[in-house]
Order: sequence, then C-alpha cells, then structure tokens
Amino acid sequence: MKGRIKVLILGIGGLGDLVRLFPLVASLREELPQVELFLLTSHPQAEEIFSLLSPTERPHRIIFWDLLRRPPLFEKVHLFGRLLLHRFALLFDTSRGTGWRGNARLVRLLRAEKKIGFWAPGLSPSHLHLALPFNTQRPIVFQNLALLNLAGFKGRLFFPFRKDLPFPEGIPRKGLVVLHAGAAERGRLWPEAHWLQLAAHLQGRFQVVAVGGQEEARLFANRPEVINLCGRLRLEELAGLLKEACLFVGVDSGPLHLALALKTPSVGIFGPTDPRQVVGEEGGLFRAVFSGRPCAPCYQHLPGQKVRCPEAPCLQEISPEEVLLKVESLLS
Repeated sequence: MKGRIKVLILGIGGLGDLVRLFPLVASLREELPQVELFLLTSHPQAEEIFSLLSPTERPHRIIFWDLLRRPPLFEKVHLFGRLLLHRFALLFDTSRGTGWRGNARLVRLLRAEKKIGFWAPGLSPSHLHLALPFNTQRPIVFQNLALLNLAGFKGRLFFPFRKDLPFPEGIPRKGLVVLHAGAAERGRLWPEAHWLQLAAHLQGRFQVVAVGGQEEARLFANRPEVINLCGRLRLEELAGLLKEACLFVGVDSGPLHLALALKTPSVGIFGPTDPRQVVGEEGGLFRAVFSGRPCAPCYQHLPGQKVRCPEAPCLQEISPEEVLLKVESLLS
C-alpha cells in the first residue's frame, strides 16, 4: 500500500446506510486504482456487510467506532491516534440525522487535504472544504454520489455484489415473496395483525418467507403458511434469498435497501420516514405505501431530528389492502 492515495469515508448508521454507500465505495475503487480506502463506521457487522461485494470493490480497511455508548476518553484518544497517523487526501463525511453534529466535531479534528460532506439548516459547514446542501426529497444514494462529483469524480450507480451469494438450503427458489416486519425503532413498525393478514392473502399464490430477528420469529411462529427463517440466516444468505425472490415487502429498514440494491421488486411501508430517500426512486422495481398524514414524514435525517411518535399512528392506519394494491401494481 506504500505510496497509495489515502481516502477516509465516514459511514455512520445501520445496514441500509451502508448499502447506500456501496456505489460511492465501488466508484472510488474504480476511478482511483491507487486508492487505499478507509471506512470509519458505527456498525459492528460492517465487515460482513461489505463482504457482500466483490473483493475489488470493498474498503481496504474498516475501523469500528461504537457510537451507541459513551466511550471512555482513552478509547477516543486511541481512535484519534490511529486516524492521525494517516494523511488523508480526501475525507467524505456522509453523516446525516441525529449523530450529525457529533460527527462534524470529529471531522474538524481529523487531518485531510479535502473534507467533503453535507450541510443543512442548523449545522454550519465550516468543518468542510466542500459541502452540498442535504436534500430531504432525493434518494440518499444519489446524494452520496454527488459528493464524489463535488470532488471531481464521475461516480455511477452500481452495486457489484459477489456472484457466489449462497441460497438458504431447503427453500424453494420459485415464487418467493419475502416479508420483513422488523425495524431498529418502534416508530417504524407496522402492526403485527396487518402482517399476518398480508401473509394470509399471499398464501397459495406464493411461497411466503419471513426474515428478521427473534421478535419476527415469534410473530410468525405456528404459522404453517409462512416459511419462518427469522433469526436463522447469515447476512450473505439473506442477500442470496432476496436476489432470487420475485417480491420483497418490508418497512423502512436495512433489508428493504438491500433488496432494492439487488434489483428485487419491492414494496416499502413508510410512516415517519420519507420514501423519497430510499435506494432508488419510486417506479420500476419499487412501490411505496405512505400514510400521507400532514405530520409525516417527521424524520428526514436532519440534524437533531427524531421520530415523534413511538406508536407511529401514521403506520397504524395503513391497511393490508393498501399494501396488496401496491403488490398487485408491482407484479403486473
């Protein structure tokens, strides 16, 4: 790696946020053959997530920074020490949302010849050399690529997944509809009864498969019409399953973004968050079900914003019939 151009990307967030970074990372690897690409991330499974990509399209080094707890001072000093050893030619800060201000302070302390990122009302771009206004009505993946354009790169929207993504054993490959009912925040959850109604409607026409964690496993337990894979799949198996599926239905969470990146026809159920910020625009392979309440969306990745209502009444009022209409629209 000696003599290579060093570039740092701040990729703070969950699975969906990192999936939306895939084109930025792959474009840098493609346009800068001499790059040594670092990723600073708060996701503990970032190595596994980027292992979904071809080896030549991944970051060279991934540094984990746990933002879910208050790290002691010696950990902060250790992190800064590791980063300050490198003289980065470029730093891309893709931060948005609740952690934006803290990440801005971190960027201010780091050394880089050019620091590039977003700004929004309430957040000064003084820590950056080049800044774009964050657009709440445009897909985030396109805005990440716009940061590349600002730095003088072309960038392109592509997701170079590995060709050998494994498919779960014992699962039929034809007529698969994958349901994902989980989300990291309660305010993004669709009612459990609605999911069961949806699964019952789809039964017979499709092989219905449920994915997610232990909460979703409980929801679909004792439901013979559903193949319950919740809590049983590695991430690469989930990607392999989504790649083969004819349809994905889920709330605004990481698997929805992964399904869209894999070009799987997808229906997303949105309440407090904005469907205009997903991997791709509505139309083609994507349909959004959105309540359209005057107060929604209340979370658009702006500084200090949070989901207002833990019970998400905007999601409660979306019926299974509305979701089925989008499913039929997409499949037709």
